[in-house]
Amino acid sequence: MFGGAPLYLCDGRLKSVKVTTERLEGSRVGFDMVFEQAEVDKAMDKVYRRLVNKVNVPGFRPGKAPRYMVERVLGREAMMEDALNDILPDALKQALTENADLELIGEPEPDVVSLDPLTVRLVMDVMPTAELPADYRNIRVAVESVSVSDEELNRNLAMLQGQQTKWRFPEPERAAQLGDRAHVDIQGFTSAGPLTDKVQHDVLDLNPAEEGGNVLPALLEGVLGMKPGDDKDIATTFPEDYGNEALRGADVTFHVKLVELQEPEHRPSLDEVAQQEGDADAAALRDRIRGEITKQREERARTKQLDEILRQLNEQVKIDIPQALVQDGIERRVKELEERLSQQKIKLTQYLGYLGKTRSELEEEYRPEVERDTKTSLVVQSFAQREDITVSDEEAHAEAEHTIEMAIKTTLEREDIDMAADANDTTAAIASEMIADDGTAAEANSDSASADREEQANAIRARLMPMLDEDEFLDGIRTRLLNHKIEERLLAIANGEEPPLPANSGGEATTDSSEKSEAHGNDEASNDTNAEGTALTPTALAEQQQTAGASQVDGTQEAPAASDSPALDPTNAPTSAQTDRAKEQNPL
Repeated sequence: MFGGAPLYLCDGRLKSVKVTTERLEGSRVGFDMVFEQAEVDKAMDKVYRRLVNKVNVPGFRPGKAPRYMVERVLGREAMMEDALNDILPDALKQALTENADLELIGEPEPDVVSLDPLTVRLVMDVMPTAELPADYRNIRVAVESVSVSDEELNRNLAMLQGQQTKWRFPEPERAAQLGDRAHVDIQGFTSAGPLTDKVQHDVLDLNPAEEGGNVLPALLEGVLGMKPGDDKDIATTFPEDYGNEALRGADVTFHVKLVELQEPEHRPSLDEVAQQEGDADAAALRDRIRGEITKQREERARTKQLDEILRQLNEQVKIDIPQALVQDGIERRVKELEERLSQQKIKLTQYLGYLGKTRSELEEEYRPEVERDTKTSLVVQSFAQREDITVSDEEAHAEAEHTIEMAIKTTLEREDIDMAADANDTTAAIASEMIADDGTAAEANSDSASADREEQANAIRARLMPMLDEDEFLDGIRTRLLNHKIEERLLAIANGEEPPLPANSGGEATTDSSEKSEAHGNDEASNDTNAEGTALTPTALAEQQQTAGASQVDGTQEAPAASDSPALDPTNAPTSAQTDRAKEQNPL
């Protein structure tokens, strides 16, 4: 097909263009197109008719000048360029019908080589193919073991106790001390200016980190000893691994005013906390919290194992990444960063000012990561093809129905409409939005004891079932199932389980029927999740705390970013309970 062999294309009446296709380095392809003069004249006539009424040609009434005079006024090359814009798309389309294996990327770069005959050189990026090595199934990666120390468990239990503590104003008024709750007006400043546009109100629990505290040490020490009404500037440097990437390593000065102070009136025992949490006693509470932390860390270990598998696969594959793909990925990263910063009331220009960088420098910093992730995406797609991993229409519809049923179940069980979906699971989010928009969910969450829950479920189901015919919803389902299948196959290979090769790989054929519904087991926990793990500024932390009605002001590590790969995203978000109670300590 390639190698310079000419390709003759017809428009049904005559051979109008001759195309020669050539593979180039860097995942590019060149099309050399030679147009017959009759086709060029026809295109030029079309341009002439379009422009003749708009051109003022001396000695001729509007629209009456002959073509050669219009060409003299406008220039033949300019009109030829317009003509080329008319005929080039059809010529390219015809060329691609004979090169069906090509997937073009980005915009064409036409270069007019000659006007007589009209000869055009068209160079474009094409989607490359990642060639996996023959022994890719020899990769072995062990999963890390996880554990939860008693110290970590006690710290999480202390945070729960803090959330259920009753507070009072100390009498007589005194200075802040450990164990208090401080209501402060706070605003952070860097050398580039304020972190937020205005002063915000935060609530800080003044406990050291080892006792369930979650305030930056410098901020904690600075507030201790202040009395209501006092103002103070407190300087600190954020850790390099701080969850909020906009503040990593930043020197910040907080201007703090202590508005009011509270002390514990009653700090519940663990048995009391267990009762509020629905556990039998303190021992059951400890077991459950330990289990949640363990599960979260197991998911992180699984993600780390997948990352290492993909890293090793990447090392074994040589591939030219089109720069058009890389640039798209960079722009997407910058946009995502801008959106995250916007949620924290920080502008991208402010963030760049904190770092002392330009936008171009930021983009160049993203480039190696984007190139790696783009390569990973291509490798994963090749892996899925090599392993013959697919999702049938039957699987997609079954999983779509399961997702809808889980959405209904979650809605009926909640007092609020808060179906916070997994960050990597857009399908549950779509269901949530439809429920909220419809208003049926409000009825479903009614406190009326006489309400018929089955009737409520049917009402919601009637509104959601049409989603089964929506391409966006089903595409999300297919992607999720495909991700799950790829992950499971990669892990099985890395664990040495030797899953059978598909028939088209030259090995033993496999039906692989066991995979068709295995994703359901993980979806029960993920349909009702909130993967927001990004550490916030003091302002956003206070808003989060007040919304949750808790005393916790946590600065967790940022959740892993989702992969750009359309075929695999190994990130597995924790449940909301895990996120709240089993966070890695990086305190504000």
